[in-house]
Amino acid sequence: MLDPSTKSKSVLAMQEHYPMLDALWGGTSAMRKAREKYLPRNPEESVDAYNIRLQKSVLLPIYTRTIETLIGKPFKKVVTLKEDVPQLLVDYTQNIDLEGHNITVFSRSVAMEAMDKGISYIFVDYPVVRRDDGQALTRADEQAMGARPYCIHVKPGSVYGIGCEKIGGVMTLTEFRYGEMITTQNPDFTESTVEQIRVIRRDEWQTWQKAEKTADWVMTDQGVNTLGMVPVVALYANGTGFYIGEPTALEIAHLNVAHWQSRSDQQNILH
Repeated sequence: MLDPSTKSKSVLAMQEHYPMLDALWGGTSAMRKAREKYLPRNPEESVDAYNIRLQKSVLLPIYTRTIETLIGKPFKKVVTLKEDVPQLLVDYTQNIDLEGHNITVFSRSVAMEAMDKGISYIFVDYPVVRRDDGQALTRADEQAMGARPYCIHVKPGSVYGIGCEKIGGVMTLTEFRYGEMITTQNPDFTESTVEQIRVIRRDEWQTWQKAEKTADWVMTDQGVNTLGMVPVVALYANGTGFYIGEPTALEIAHLNVAHWQSRSDQQNILH
């Protein structure tokens, strides 16, 4: 069976430190949930004593404050466009992701993730619209349906695969795979959540979901990519390869974890 969730070696190497960074972003609660991963239990320390010490430990958010301070500088002012930008594109930027975020808010989110992980991605998508009678859509049909391109912020932690090759002497992105969570509302007021993987290639696109009974990945939709390119743009803060990056403040993150451990020890000794 095909498994689109298989991660490429370059992606696995890129994501090595993400669990630690995500735990630091989660604050005290996330660090406590990680337990011995970032706060080792001392020799001869009982489980009960460790749990008490863990619940008293509090994280000083050095790492996250550093990233937020750095990102705050270029976004002191709103993003402005040049006068020669077509009005249609200007209108798009007022709701650039179709989730109510303007270009300033969206750009800050992408830049924040890039500063954190070293890289971040923007996928330019277009709604899948089809006529009920199976006929080809006209531009008038698309406008009537409100179809328009929009941006999706793809975080590097959700990426499964990045394919590239030299075409005409130019390094070109040939495949991009990432996961997303799809949530639907049930009639009984509950929610159902399923992970979906998108596969975008230069000539086609696919969506995959796990079957409920077998847990096998099943292709749920596919289509032709008429662009002839993979519409994914990488924002590099610390690029180490083609569409690959490394955390920009990794050493500060390690220091923050060391401070978390040292502060826990000091509080315990004081007690």
